Amino acid sequence: MTSLEASGIGRDNTSMWFVVWGERTFHMIYPQGTSAGLQRDNKGKQTKESSGLVFDVYRDKFTWDVGMSVRDWRYISRIANIDVSDLNATATSASADLHDLMVTAYYKLHQRKIPHGTSAIYCNTTIKEYLHKQALQANSNTFIRVSEVDGEEKISFLGMQIREADAILSTEAQIT
Repeated sequence: MTSLEASGIGRDNTSMWFVVWGERTFHMIYPQGTSAGLQRDNKGKQTKESSGLVFDVYRDKFTWDVGMSVRDWRYISRIANIDVSDLNATATSASADLHDLMVTAYYKLHQRKIPHGTSAIYCNTTIKEYLHKQALQANSNTFIRVSEVDGEEKISFLGMQIREADAILSTEAQIT
């Protein structure tokens, strides 16, 4: 995996991940003898008592046995330490040059040499909103595209779809 530095300090940083999904690159796995995907066990309607009150509840149990397999590290890039507080609709000298870092992360991927899967960029809502605003500016010289596919908004960068991942926080401490 290639990691790029966006030079954010403090505890208000976030990351972006460039991933090429494929059988020979990076994919999800599950233990032998189990089922793939999210499993739901319907426990049905049950009567509960709490603080003298009696009420009916419906219970479900969800389980998911999952892991990741990195077959080839050259198909993953990360931009770390993006300072969230410095992002605004118009890029300034105070903020990281996110477009420049994104181009570098893209070219660090082995994908462009031998296509082996489906590529995507993962970021949190704050970064996706920032990129969307950048793409909508009339004088923007960016490779970010906003389009509508089947009635759903899609944002992409050099052909890679940008996807929101709630697990990527805006409160990461600086990674050194």
